[in-house]
Amino acid sequence: MEELFFYFFGGLTIISATLILLSKNVIHSAFYLLNSLLGVAAIFVFALADFLAIAQVMVYIGGILVLMLFGIMYTRNANDNQRGHHYLMGGISSLILFGLIFFLTQNVELQAQPSVALKYQTFEVIGIKLMTHHILAFETIAIFLLIVLIGATYIAAREEK
Repeated sequence: MEELFFYFFGGLTIISATLILLSKNVIHSAFYLLNSLLGVAAIFVFALADFLAIAQVMVYIGGILVLMLFGIMYTRNANDNQRGHHYLMGGISSLILFGLIFFLTQNVELQAQPSVALKYQTFEVIGIKLMTHHILAFETIAIFLLIVLIGATYIAAREEK
């Protein structure tokens, strides 16, 4: 039964992520994002990563997604298609990012180790792993977030003029 629920939430995540890309309405895309994030949180529960599941729900669903929905609803062109004509550059950058993530996750053990989980708390294990074994991935994500912040600032400043 547990395996059936795992595949259900995995399918929910994949289908919702696909519908985000195919939807023409921004509001619908935001709700598909909600389904996708809930599916990822459920997969974290099945992987015995309770801290990550709670962080997923509180940070991404409770904070970022709600902020996105408010931003979409308060803009005057909420129903406009904001995708633009940069499909080629978006596809190339997505493939590069996917390749980088795939490369960084090759040595990650995907099965939970109960002996480690019983010895330490989940957040201790995450902190130790992030600062020792996965420091390259951690720093890469920090650099990507900095690039996104700079890009958002540039776009916001350009639209004000």
